[in-house]
Amino acid sequence: MSNQRPSGLGDPNEASAFRVSRGSPLLDITRIPYDRTGQPFQLLRRLANPQRVHIVDQRLPLTSP
Repeated sequence: MSNQRPSGLGDPNEASAFRVSRGSPLLDITRIPYDRTGQPFQLLRRLANPQRVHIVDQRLPLTSP
């Protein structure tokens, strides 16, 4: 699984959706899970206001052994 956590500045549409000022920093989390053959099978993207979110990443597997 690949995780990227860049931060960015909200564009006008994102600022409106998050009710923040245009150009306010936002947390952009992109996650790409891979299947057993190593092929990516999903793209997950979450955009969040860093003042209103708490992230805990325990690196737990998505499937049971």
